[in-house]
Amino acid sequence: FRIEAVGELKSISSLAGDAWGRGEFRRLERLEGGRDALSLADVARAAYLAAAGLRMVANAADYARSRKQFGRAIGEFQAISHPLANCQLRLEAARGLARAAAAFFDVGEIAQARLCSARARLSATRAALEALEVGHQVFGAIGITLEGPAFQFSRRIRAVASEPPSEALARNDLLEEMGLEIQKSSPGFSIGVEN
Repeated sequence: FRIEAVGELKSISSLAGDAWGRGEFRRLERLEGGRDALSLADVARAAYLAAAGLRMVANAADYARSRKQFGRAIGEFQAISHPLANCQLRLEAARGLARAAAAFFDVGEIAQARLCSARARLSATRAALEALEVGHQVFGAIGITLEGPAFQFSRRIRAVASEPPSEALARNDLLEEMGLEIQKSSPGFSIGVEN
């Protein structure tokens, strides 16, 4: 929808430290192609999350190769290497989904692009957030400090993952494709199955 501000906008800080504004808005007319634009934004969001998550995993793996404990690099322990490998696989899959969605947009197959972008958004969000958790565990205490190797990635990934529209829109696209009825309710969505 085209919107119009009602009243004054207030400056706020986002999770990532970016300058944002908050205010009240009134909906005006519906914009053509708006839903497709949101799907395209999901492709960009998924690509960003997959890339940032892969960087987090790479940084954690580098740290695991150099950090010694019990006379060995911590990356030699399966409790460190296996979670990092799982994150790498999930992030590569999410990156592949983002590329596939972008390819569908490029050739004009918008219906397929919308579904693939929903898959990419959900996959990349989950994989990147998991990579943060594993990365923070690998880095230990240094991973949560402001000047540490993980904080900036953590901040950006969490911010991008929580940007509107919510994951519910992508999830609803996939549920609809599977033939499940989506019941709209206020303020969010509830999901029901038609008997």
